[in-house]
Amino acid sequence: MEPWRSMSEFQFETDDGELVCVNYSGRLIPGAGPFTMDRSKRGAIDPATYYFRTAPMFETGSVKYGWMNNIVAVGVGWLTETGVAYSVYEIN
Repeated sequence: MEPWRSMSEFQFETDDGELVCVNYSGRLIPGAGPFTMDRSKRGAIDPATYYFRTAPMFETGSVKYGWMNNIVAVGVGWLTETGVAYSVYEIN
């Protein structure tokens, strides 16, 4: 399977009601062994068998979360049966 390029844009609301927009691009590179994008099966694929990284950029007009406008971040993703999930880290 060829590497998969991911690009997405979405908005989320924080627990305290602030809005943050996220734009990101990334790559999912399958490793050796079986791999499927079939949603009903992909949650069973061990994340250690593929490489899934993103580079999110944040935009917000929130004073409280304005610091997010100026950070560099990387996301480590994994496939789930309902979509994808990420852990996102600020790069210092």
